[in-house]
Amino acid sequence: MMCKYFVIVDADKCGISSYEESKQKGLVEEKNSAILYAYGDNKESEFEDFLKKDFYKDLIYNDYGVDLDVKEFKGCKYKWSDRLKKSFNAQSKPFGDKTEAEIKEKIANMIVKTDSLNDILPDCYLEKLKYVCAQIERILDV
Repeated sequence: MMCKYFVIVDADKCGISSYEESKQKGLVEEKNSAILYAYGDNKESEFEDFLKKDFYKDLIYNDYGVDLDVKEFKGCKYKWSDRLKKSFNAQSKPFGDKTEAEIKEKIANMIVKTDSLNDILPDCYLEKLKYVCAQIERILDV
């Protein structure tokens, strides 16, 4: 291979199965990969579960008219996109794969423009993501 890489996948069915398939094909190794378990290894989660709701909730309200300060979005029983879908449905708003992808892209663009991880990540996840960052730095010789 001509470049160094580090793979990060969501801890949901799609992310884990993609990781396992890539591992079986010899495309990824454990030392250069991470699975983002937000709630432990027995619950599905995705990258957005690691973000502060206050970071993106105004975006969702302003662009889609959906309030995330509702019971359907609270807790960690379901992964972020499932809770988002439940919130849209409860407020009679359409929600599908296109809407989800659009929202994720908008949030990613917000992250790029943010100077401080403290604005994005709750304290409880900073330590976990620092470990991932340290692994990436080792791989890239930073």
